[in-house]
Amino acid sequence: MAESNVVAAVLNAEEEVAPVLYLPDGQRLVFPGCHAKHVSAAEIETYEGRFEYWHGPTETLIVSDADARIVSGDHELPAQYLAQLAQQLADECGAQLGTAGPEGTPRLWRHRAEGRRQGHAEGRRQGHAEGERALLCRLAARRFGDEVAASLGVLLAGLASEDLADVGDWIFECTSDELLRRVRERH
Repeated sequence: MAESNVVAAVLNAEEEVAPVLYLPDGQRLVFPGCHAKHVSAAEIETYEGRFEYWHGPTETLIVSDADARIVSGDHELPAQYLAQLAQQLADECGAQLGTAGPEGTPRLWRHRAEGRRQGHAEGRRQGHAEGERALLCRLAARRFGDEVAASLGVLLAGLASEDLADVGDWIFECTSDELLRRVRERH
């Protein structure tokens, strides 16, 4: 922890002391009702206590004092809303939300996105095969009638999608009996 970045400051007439963190951009963060301690990046990943803020570059953890008079729950509502918003964003883009990065910032991991893309591709393939089966049944109904088309529809449900192109050829090349026999054999 860079000691020059964290100091204790007197806040009021009762001489209450609070940690003050000076960021490189000159921003001054004051944490009334808290104390500062050093916690490394590896330790923050598994830290189970309540804390207000962790500054990654200095590995400074600001921890709430249990008996502090100034601490209220009001300041935690924005953080809860922000956490919910971050989780919703992660869910929408198919990512996993991590708790802390190298500088204590949230990180999104995109490993779920690949699974989602694969699921969409599989869904498109299934939808394409369903459309092809419906088209084959329509063609069979036009050539052989609704009864043959209904029988073909039952058989096509169990047929692999790579065999559907052959069925299209058979509709034009075969009699209705020959068509149904060939599809049964492929089944």
